[in-house]
Amino acid sequence: MLTHRELHVLRALVDGDSSRGIAERLGISAKTVENHKARIYAKLGVQSQAQAAAMAVRRGLIQADRRGA
Repeated sequence: MLTHRELHVLRALVDGDSSRGIAERLGISAKTVENHKARIYAKLGVQSQAQAAAMAVRRGLIQADRRGA
């Protein structure tokens, strides 16, 4: 459902990175990150970074960080 790049962006979002931070981390522009975020939100049917993170964990796209648990 999500592309490899969208999964990379989603993982960075879950880590709490800003669009600028994600852009630097992945070597792409902040605008490209915003485009990826919009597509991720649409594909997951969510409207925010927090909702995207929760949905990604629920669907098994990423694993929840259990370090604090």
